[in-house]
Amino acid sequence: GFGRFIGQLPDEDQELDVLVLARGDEGLPHVEWAQKLSRIEHRTFPGVYQVCAEGEQPWIAFRRASGEALSRYISAEGQGLAEIEALHVIMQLAALLQTIHVAGLIHGNLTTENVKLQPADGELFQVLLEGWAPPAMDSETPPTVADDLKTLGQLFYQMLTGVLPPSAQTNDEPDLEG
Repeated sequence: GFGRFIGQLPDEDQELDVLVLARGDEGLPHVEWAQKLSRIEHRTFPGVYQVCAEGEQPWIAFRRASGEALSRYISAEGQGLAEIEALHVIMQLAALLQTIHVAGLIHGNLTTENVKLQPADGELFQVLLEGWAPPAMDSETPPTVADDLKTLGQLFYQMLTGVLPPSAQTNDEPDLEG
């Protein structure tokens, strides 16, 4: 089987998000995805710690992003971020998405829980993105670049207004609140 686990390196404070991939030939696309992802370097991506493609059970370990989830900055009463803060966050996310899309990858899991905000000296926020989803092998319609961009727009709307856009308030759309 496969799954996602949180771990910590011995003698270090670094937490890891360990994604155990499917076995054998079934998991080969996931291993290839993980190896491509491990070559991505961007200030909003905490990075891949290690990819293990050997043995019976392949896995990928991501460095976990520190900071507060974006969802904590958006209130249930419809209070969003200040416009300049929302623009700053969305520009950092868009730059990362451009980098991964050029590399032929999709995030596939943009939610307010997977966007982490760190207060930064002299800046509004440092944005980090986690919660990467491997390509869906059992889905008839795997996530696309267009899906990432649509979700990015929905996140921007939510950051400005504090609520999901009307198009995301149906059962047909992914839950942006994690």
